[in-house]
Amino acid sequence: MFGRVSYLVGAVERGLMEQPKSSEARRFRSSRGQLQASRREGVSVRTILSIDGGGIRAIIPAMLLVEVERRTGMRAAELFHLIAGTSTGGILAIVLTVPDESGRPKYAAQDAVDLFLQHGTEIYQKQWWRQLLPCLFSGVYSPRSLETLLRRYVGEAWLSEAVTGLLVPAWELRTGTAWFFRRAQSITDPQWTDFLLRDVARATSATPTYFSPLRLSDAAGSLLTRVGIARAHVEAELVDGALFANNPAMAAWLDPYEGARLGQDVFMVSIGTGPVNEPIRSGRAAAWCQIFGARSLMRIAGQGISDATEYELARLLAEGNYYRFQPQIPVANGALDDASAQNLQALTAIAQEVIRANDPAIDMLCARLIELTHQEIDSIPIDSTSTAT
Repeated sequence: MFGRVSYLVGAVERGLMEQPKSSEARRFRSSRGQLQASRREGVSVRTILSIDGGGIRAIIPAMLLVEVERRTGMRAAELFHLIAGTSTGGILAIVLTVPDESGRPKYAAQDAVDLFLQHGTEIYQKQWWRQLLPCLFSGVYSPRSLETLLRRYVGEAWLSEAVTGLLVPAWELRTGTAWFFRRAQSITDPQWTDFLLRDVARATSATPTYFSPLRLSDAAGSLLTRVGIARAHVEAELVDGALFANNPAMAAWLDPYEGARLGQDVFMVSIGTGPVNEPIRSGRAAAWCQIFGARSLMRIAGQGISDATEYELARLLAEGNYYRFQPQIPVANGALDDASAQNLQALTAIAQEVIRANDPAIDMLCARLIELTHQEIDSIPIDSTSTAT
């Protein structure tokens, strides 16, 4: 029954594996993405998945999505028209939308869980000299292990090749500008440059004081004029999108390229990674050092933005069309970078409790996603399906 769903995310795109990795192949892949996007713009209900940032705690939304995939029998990218993610939530969103050789989702949510469980200690590998002098290294962690993992998982896939809509925020340091990496824009906007997905993942997860910024060059200068950087400068410096959109749900709904169109209803699933539960007392605040005080301030600001977004969407979207999951995490397990076996075990248990406590809600949202997917399939003309296979 679910086999026909592949038409929405991949069957039209078969034949890519026979194309050479060249500019001609890139144009071919962009054209198929444009065809797919135009079909989905016409649906009456746009389905959106939003994933908060949260460092290693991203294992919690990943495990929740494993459960959604199990109950629906489909990959997340087959269920949602748009997946938005920030920081490690952005890494999760990107992993879910990487195409395989036939144009279908390469990874299931369980693969993303395995990434965090098996490689978390590599991403957050402590080196005493970086811990002692973080200012000298632009972060307490080397980005090399993360970049190696992204290359392994994401490879040479481009933003325009994502198997469904994709929205990932980052912050550009030189101009103080919010950036949104959008699949739709990489396909349709001639003033915007396509990007390797692994670079997008590296940019959105470059949390200040943890990882150094991603320096992104563009010899042609086409993307730089778009964000206000003079053509004489050919390098942008990008950091974690959590600085302004740790919860990217509102941006996903309203985005002019990837968001809802006029007349479209929205069905949204938004998954958090837990609030900041550590109390801040005035005496401690006065004694903050420059580096680690900045960390706490960023977490507090990010939580405030996330809470405001959750409050607004709960009142703007129709009842039954908005599901928000926000786990409660003990202070002992709240660190963004604690990838120890003990903490991973605790986070796994928290995710399992979120699933257990929200079992009826998960059932309802899965039933709704299946219903909407079937409605979309049924609206596709039979002759279009036959010509695509």
